Amino acid sequence: MHRYLVVLQVWFMLCISACSANIAVATAITQTPPVTLQIPTGTPLLSAQPVTIIPPTSFSTPPTPSLPPEIRDNFLFNTGNLPSCKLPCWQGLAIGKSNTKDVQGVLDSIFDFNGAVWYLPPGSWTPPPGMQGIGYIWDIGDQPPSGTFESHFWIDERTDTLEDIHFYWVPINFQPATSPQRIVRELGAPSYWLLSIAGRPLAQIDSVMIYDEGLIFSHGGVVEVRNVLNSNNEITNAIAEFCLDRDDYWGSANIGRPIKSGLDNLSPIQSKYYGLSIKTNKPVQEEIGMRIEELTQLALTIEHPCVSVDLLNR
Repeated sequence: MHRYLVVLQVWFMLCISACSANIAVATAITQTPPVTLQIPTGTPLLSAQPVTIIPPTSFSTPPTPSLPPEIRDNFLFNTGNLPSCKLPCWQGLAIGKSNTKDVQGVLDSIFDFNGAVWYLPPGSWTPPPGMQGIGYIWDIGDQPPSGTFESHFWIDERTDTLEDIHFYWVPINFQPATSPQRIVRELGAPSYWLLSIAGRPLAQIDSVMIYDEGLIFSHGGVVEVRNVLNSNNEITNAIAEFCLDRDDYWGSANIGRPIKSGLDNLSPIQSKYYGLSIKTNKPVQEEIGMRIEELTQLALTIEHPCVSVDLLNR
């Protein structure tokens, strides 16, 4: 009986090896020498003979796209050799006009894709039906914690037109020039500015700036809450600061279709990325008692503009 089990185990290993050999993930093939396995003798089901097992074929993947520092640290407003291409134009790409070939050309020239098409993993984000995502996710830094920079380019498969460009970043080991103040100084006052500041002893900040031209920027971070005590050692104020010049907020930038009829008529991709924050955040005037025009003036005229928010009395 023991010999029958040995035979069955060997047969099972042969099946696994044969099935594995059919899995392919890229195009460059590396041949591995075969391995000879000697089957024990003495079983009535299988005579003593060498069986050759071909190991699974190994494949190499295309080289990792590069992330030039001048793009990584100033990707929103670096126009490169196209000074007239300012947001919502990005590196020569225009929403609703550029196609897959145009996108691939920019990815090749800026990120060294070298003709490789890096489709976004299905688990990273599920697009609306009919959309194909091209892009890449970089980890920045040799040791944890590492930063993150992501680029997503969404193409309508039916019309072959670029529908959306999305960037996401966690600024560890790099410092992108993406503060709310920089955005205001480059683009002026946003059409909508939604904000949430909540939590103690650490407050979570979630800011969303929206421009009718189809530009959306989000910033998030955690700030320490400063408690103010009265003579009875009771907390009377809990102060959190929202600083517009911070470049260490994690965040995102989205270039999409123009927003023509209010926030209830975003594109499906804009809604996927920002629908929850738009629904839960409040207009800045409700959240911190300042109008968009006042925040904009603060960002334009003060070098270190911060707004103090009393989380207990608002």
